[in-house]
Amino acid sequence: MYSFRSTKNIEPLNLDLADLSGGGACPSQFHGTTHDGRAVYIRYRHGALSVEISYDVGGDPILAGELIFEEEVGDFLDGFMSLTQVCKCLGVTVNGKVPQEVDPDAASFDGFDFSGATTFWKAYCAAVTEETSRHIVCEAMAAFPDALLVELQQSPDTESRSLAETTPQKAKASSNWLIFGVQHIDELELGPHCSLLPTVGQLHVRIFPCLWASPQSRYCDKYLDPARDELGREIWIAGVSQMPADEQLAQSSFYLEARFPSIEVNMRKTLEGLGEIFTGAFLQTDLHKIDLRTGETLAILHEPVDPVLTRWCRAGSDRWLSVHQDIVRDTWVGTRPAVA
Repeated sequence: MYSFRSTKNIEPLNLDLADLSGGGACPSQFHGTTHDGRAVYIRYRHGALSVEISYDVGGDPILAGELIFEEEVGDFLDGFMSLTQVCKCLGVTVNGKVPQEVDPDAASFDGFDFSGATTFWKAYCAAVTEETSRHIVCEAMAAFPDALLVELQQSPDTESRSLAETTPQKAKASSNWLIFGVQHIDELELGPHCSLLPTVGQLHVRIFPCLWASPQSRYCDKYLDPARDELGREIWIAGVSQMPADEQLAQSSFYLEARFPSIEVNMRKTLEGLGEIFTGAFLQTDLHKIDLRTGETLAILHEPVDPVLTRWCRAGSDRWLSVHQDIVRDTWVGTRPAVA
């Protein structure tokens, strides 16, 4: 549930274009043209950088083109790259030159390192309750008592931003960091795009708790109402909003991410410990895929599951982690933990 990654030895494309422009964030997108008139599309989102070129002059590089490059070069939620940076990363020039840097924020998110000197770490789970996500951070702070938990506070009126120290129980922001290697919050500096500026000796673990700011069920499930209608009974799905309040249990994705110099052995050990805390919060559970018409168990999976979700499912006979339509079997299939 957690992993380390460093990007090494990416071969430059040595691609010279007639023109290239673009930018933006989440994703950063760039459109250009080869010297023979084919369209070029470059995209950077979720740490993944890709380049596509159309087969024909004036063609669509996405629908009718060749993917000539695709690689993870940044953090899971990275989505910012300037025109100059994308050219340097890929070995791309425009009429023989790398475009001059004009983005004033570029230096603040210039973390693209193909030498292996930077290591990226992430921990992720797609279905986590607010209770378990806060528990993970509580356990982390108990294990690392010198760490600071910091949240980004934004004023809706002035659009001003500031950092504030908080606790796992009180944090309500959507952008949070667990900070190692600092004594006081004043040692941190905010960068653009709700980021912290990297500082030697500091380890910034960004926390993305989707439910801390708004702990309500937020998803609609397209299968829920058709399944209820066809089966003629109530069905409840975790995380789905179109249900009575007393039947709902909010769940969403939860992830942590960090980057650090690969030579920093102690930072790696810290993140290994944090990863074990993250992994330990989820219990290996037998998940049964059940035919909702017949009650037959179709398959059994063994996966880590948020224990709060498991308890919620086991509190009712028609509570499910997910429900989908199996067209091959012409039935509805629900997934839930085995009965204790």
